[in-house]
Amino acid sequence: MPKKRFFFPATTLIISFYFSLLFGLGVIAGYLATKFFHEKFIDTGKVNLIFINIGKWKIHLHHWITGILIIIIIGLGGWLAIFPKILLGSACGIALHDLHFDKEWYKVISKKGP
Repeated sequence: MPKKRFFFPATTLIISFYFSLLFGLGVIAGYLATKFFHEKFIDTGKVNLIFINIGKWKIHLHHWITGILIIIIIGLGGWLAIFPKILLGSACGIALHDLHFDKEWYKVISKKGP
């Protein structure tokens, strides 16, 4: 594994464990569960990627967006104090998996084909 690929997850985990063991375990669990799901279902074509069609545009709902939306909804709902830290960590792990492995994580909005 190249040094660059290892540095990002390692520093994220160190910071996560510093703030909360449960949050850090959630990051690991979310990351590994997403990796397993992606390899088992997305890569084999059993599950298609999620696209939302709006007119002549399509929006790719990456799982980093999904993870961040979960955290935003929990935060805006005022549930951060009562929501288990391990589940918040899992949402972060979902987002980190996509940002770490998908080379096209930034391609969210694109035009539909001809």
